[in-house]
Amino acid sequence: MGPPTLQTDSGFKKVFTFGPTFRAENSQSRRHLAEFYMVEAEVSFTERLEDIMQVMENLFKDATTALLSKCPEDMNLFFKYVSPGQQGRLERILKSNFIVMSYTEAIEILKKAETSFQHKTEWGCDLQTEHEKYLVRHCGEVPVFVINYPYSLKPFYARDNEDGPQHTFHDAAASHGQLDTVLSMPAV
Repeated sequence: MGPPTLQTDSGFKKVFTFGPTFRAENSQSRRHLAEFYMVEAEVSFTERLEDIMQVMENLFKDATTALLSKCPEDMNLFFKYVSPGQQGRLERILKSNFIVMSYTEAIEILKKAETSFQHKTEWGCDLQTEHEKYLVRHCGEVPVFVINYPYSLKPFYARDNEDGPQHTFHDAAASHGQLDTVLSMPAV
């Protein structure tokens, strides 16, 4: 079929690809895998960030619900040996709405934290893993979208936010389990 961008250009409203992805950069991070499977989804004819975030939330919840219902034996092994105690946490996420906060709100929450962070927490600094994990804990272990990043922190192709040209249209972070680069997830 071709890349999603070719399909949306052809008039399809919602398209996706699912397949293996390989990172070529030399990275020693536990957070970024060298090989992984990725869903790359595109939605045409939308100008609202809320629509895109809703697609992402639904994708996560639908995929998780399918795994829990169609692969119960595998999931029970996962919860027993790989990630003990996480089944209730996942089920709670499925019943919750994901949290949305601005970059500015996130920085304010981090500044008020009674935790000393290794990396700076001031406006204009990129959020680090420790910040993302704190925000998820602060929000009750529910996934968090952080929006309206300073434009200077994002790549050149990030879309401007018409409400504030100094902000990107969307972006965020991912603490465990990267969904594109738009979501901080609780550790599961």
